[in-house]
Amino acid sequence: TASKVGEVSDDERVIFLLKIQRDRLTTRIKELERKEAELTAKVKSLLKDGQKDQAKFQLGKLKGFQSRKKDLNIKVDFIDKQSNSIEQARDDANFTDVLKDSNKV
Repeated sequence: TASKVGEVSDDERVIFLLKIQRDRLTTRIKELERKEAELTAKVKSLLKDGQKDQAKFQLGKLKGFQSRKKDLNIKVDFIDKQSNSIEQARDDANFTDVLKDSNKV
């Protein structure tokens, strides 16, 4: 008989892959937040120096970063919901198995 030690179920594998993807997205979100902070400081500096056109251009870039960050946050939320759904389905299946066993007794 084959040993079950080290075997990973499909649901565990999928949850693991989802968590990896969530971590990657979270890293990108943090990078965008860093760039946003730098750009915000740059815009303030440009405005202080009276360079309104350059500040306006940089604000456009900033809005792009904010939009991308919002999209990434939506994806992270979706991944979290998906992971929770898989875990809930697994728990429900285990509960059903226990009920079947208890009914046999």
